[in-house]
Formats: sequence, structure tokens, C-alpha cells
Amino acid sequence: MMLFTFLVISSRIVIKIQMKHGMHGRIVSILRVDDTQDTCIKIERIFEFGLLPLVLKSKHRKAASNDGCLWMTDDTIIINPINILSKVDIWLSDINELSNYQYFINEIVYYINGRWITRPIDLRHQHPVEYITIQNSPPNLPIYKFFLDIYIDKFGPFRNAYHAIGGIYLQISNMKQVLRQKFKNHFLYGFIPYSAASDEVLQPIIKDIQELEKGYELEINNQRVWVSGGLGVITSDLPEGNKQAGVKNHNANYGCCNCMIHHNDLHDIFFNIAKHGRYHHKTMLQIADVKNAQT
Repeated sequence: MMLFTFLVISSRIVIKIQMKHGMHGRIVSILRVDDTQDTCIKIERIFEFGLLPLVLKSKHRKAASNDGCLWMTDDTIIINPINILSKVDIWLSDINELSNYQYFINEIVYYINGRWITRPIDLRHQHPVEYITIQNSPPNLPIYKFFLDIYIDKFGPFRNAYHAIGGIYLQISNMKQVLRQKFKNHFLYGFIPYSAASDEVLQPIIKDIQELEKGYELEINNQRVWVSGGLGVITSDLPEGNKQAGVKNHNANYGCCNCMIHHNDLHDIFFNIAKHGRYHHKTMLQIADVKNAQT
């Protein structure tokens, strides 16, 4: 019988899972099964010292285990929430140290290129709740939420010369499909002039959507309600979609969207993608360094 536990600390989801063999885990997401509509929980497996591969068992890790050290993995499993037992305190050492905890994690164990190795705990994909600030709505108010889809479509307005002009359209995706198909529910935001960058045209509406994410208190049908929303997706053709997604050109030195492999090393089948991957928090630090750099 599997026993699972979880804990939310300072807006960070931290869990412990206990099984017959002492396995632990961390909540990644909450899922719903389409056929039965049952709720399931997806978790990352966390090992005690006894579950570590033999090649990684050392005196140093054994001593750390006696002090409460655990090891995170990239493996995920799906469990039933009825197996959740209780909550515990686990400190991931790449965040601020907790005042009171039972276990801590310094390393991630993973299998690559036919062997087991480890990487530091900071080289992990953080859960969105760890870096997204959630705006609390006022109590005792009905909450209405919606999200927007932005469509970008470029076309040539002239018959004999092609000068692409982009059209930007908005749609509220909470609507049913039959309503989304009606022309009256497609809202024209504006056009992208020839040779202009779409990011420049989108910047004002992106700022407005960021304000909308914070929420507003409005009066609808003589009732005070809390309204918030956000950007769902951006839909466009392949060239424009590559620009919005930040896809680089073929001759870029570091053109991969998932890792930091150099263009000259693309032939290397033993490249460690996990260790040299693109992680959100690492990328944000690099962007901050570039913005703060003196030119």
C-alpha cells in the first residue's frame, strides 16, 4: 500500500511520499482522468539512500542520509489522492532555508547515456507556483476569470507587390466553440505595419493584460464582482510563431530551445542535456544580468 504526504510552504509545493520501500515524492500537478473524471496527482519520485543506484552509494552520501538527506529524481508517477497520509517539511537547498524541516535535498539523481549521475538541486525545473506571484482576490466576492487568445495573421494588401501587413485579433476563449466561431466575437486589435516588429505593436496590450491579471472589482448587474484574466495562447503562422517563441536562426551558436549545446557540438550524442539545460530561473537571471550590464 502506498502512503503519500504533501505540504505547501511559502507558496512552494513540497511533499513526501512513503511506500513499503521508503520512497518519497513531490507534487508536480493535479490531473483529472477523462473517462472517470477521477482526480489524480502527478509526483516526482524522491529517493532515500537505500533506493539509490549502487554506483552512487558512498560513505559521504550515507552520512548525509543519516542527517536527513534525500535525493530528487526526474522520474514521475501518478497516484490516487486517497493515498495521501500526512504532511512533512522538506527543504530544497536552492531556496531559502526553512526554520524547521525534517529532510533536505541537495542533489538530483538521473539516468543518462547509460549511467546514473547527479546534478545540483538548482538545476531543476521549478514549479510555476515558486516564481509566480498569485494575487489574492477580496473575500466574499464572486470571481469571474477569462483568458484571451491573440491571433496574428500577415497578408499582402496589394495585388502586384507583396508588402506583408499583420492583423492582430483577440478572442475570449472561455466561450463555447459555437460562439468562438462567430465573427462578432473576433475583435480586431490593430495592424502591424510593413517592416515593423510585432513585439512593438503587442507591447501596449501585453501591459494591459498584465494589469488584468491583478484583477479588478467591478459592478455587474447591480452586484460587485472580482474580474481577472490573462493571456492563454498566441496563434500565428510558422515564421511569426518562431519569433514569438524566441526560436533562433539556424546559424545561432546556442540555437536549441531546451539546452545550451553549442552549434559545433550538435553531433555529440553524449551531451548532457539535463545538466546544461535551459531552466526558467537561470534564464531570468541571465536576462537580468544583460539588462543591468553597462554598455
